[in-house]
Amino acid sequence: MSKWFVVFGIFIPKILLGASGSDSESHGIPVVVWFQVLNFTLFAGLLWFLLKTKVKTFYLSREQKFQERFKEASIKKEEALQRLKNFEEKSRELLATKDVQLEKAQKSATNSAQKLLDQANVQIQKIKQESKETADLLTTRAYEELKENLLENAIESVRLDVRDNMSSKQHLALIKKYNKRVSDESI
Repeated sequence: MSKWFVVFGIFIPKILLGASGSDSESHGIPVVVWFQVLNFTLFAGLLWFLLKTKVKTFYLSREQKFQERFKEASIKKEEALQRLKNFEEKSRELLATKDVQLEKAQKSATNSAQKLLDQANVQIQKIKQESKETADLLTTRAYEELKENLLENAIESVRLDVRDNMSSKQHLALIKKYNKRVSDESI
């Protein structure tokens, strides 16, 4: 504020002294210019006086906001640096254990493949066994059917031969002999 008093103290007397001389000029400067300087100086001083607290408050709050943002940015920077440091440590650990992890994965894959092969072999053996049992069963059935067909054909052939070539006495003797055999075998 004292600066303004010095400025007013220098210019106002010159303007007043210059105004008392001729009406058009003072020290080679037209009087109108001195009045314009005085008006501008008074206007600037009045603006300063009325707005200095608001302007000061505005700039202080703005500075405070910048400082808060700077602190937040510093904190975020520290957090980012810490995360980077943690990432680098984890990266080094992973690189150090890479071979061990790879070996474990290979062993696991080998074990899994061996288990799958063992299971497949067990399934193959089961399928072979079931196929063999099915083939044996079908063979036995076919053998039994063939035997029955042969027996039926033989019985029919014998019946025809007996009926055509045997007498009734021989026929009755054969029936008795058959009945006796069947009764002896059933006991």
